[in-house]
Amino acid sequence: MVQLCYLILKIMINKIYKSVKLSIIPYLLFSNLIFTQESNFMEKIIERETIGIRHMVEGFRELATLTNNIDVLEKIPTYKSNTDNYKFDFTIIDIEENDENIFRGTIAIALGSTLDDKIHIIIDIKNWLQLSVYEKFSTIIHELCHDALNLKHTDDDPRSLMHPTSQPKTLEELTRMTVRMLENYKFGLLKEFDKNELYIHSNSIESKTKIYNRSKLNNISFRKIN
Repeated sequence: MVQLCYLILKIMINKIYKSVKLSIIPYLLFSNLIFTQESNFMEKIIERETIGIRHMVEGFRELATLTNNIDVLEKIPTYKSNTDNYKFDFTIIDIEENDENIFRGTIAIALGSTLDDKIHIIIDIKNWLQLSVYEKFSTIIHELCHDALNLKHTDDDPRSLMHPTSQPKTLEELTRMTVRMLENYKFGLLKEFDKNELYIHSNSIESKTKIYNRSKLNNISFRKIN
């Protein structure tokens, strides 16, 4: 089964690799320009990254099918399921442009955690573009599990994709960490959030492993990227 999961991830990564590779080039060459003024570069980057993210979601659903995780398929639908009654939203913005230090170093926040009518993940464009393809894939799966499955971290299991700091560096590691997480979820071995709880991943000691109540974000605004 692990080998089949590996092949599925390899196919998905081949689909997204070209767009991801093209996205990082203008970032490296024009990072100061595209983050200080409106630019077509940014629009193209966000469009390509969003396409890649959709492939990652579908790849995760295929792994859930292969591991017979019916609950995962029900809670993480395809993008075609995006209706007025159910929202599926990845928002790429500049998270760090606010006055809250807890967001420094944040790559993504699963805002839809414990909310059953939506999947809402916001992604910081600067930190996101510095990730490898494997790290991006693992970040999306990790945040989906926070958001749609309401899963907490597995602090004592660095071989699981739900570990707070362990990131796969190769396709083999991504495969094994994802399969381990899916198997643990299927057998009820992972803890879940209480109502209105969520994580904020950042580089601060306080927020690295701390759970916040959703009300923490009530009066915080994030800068949209035009």
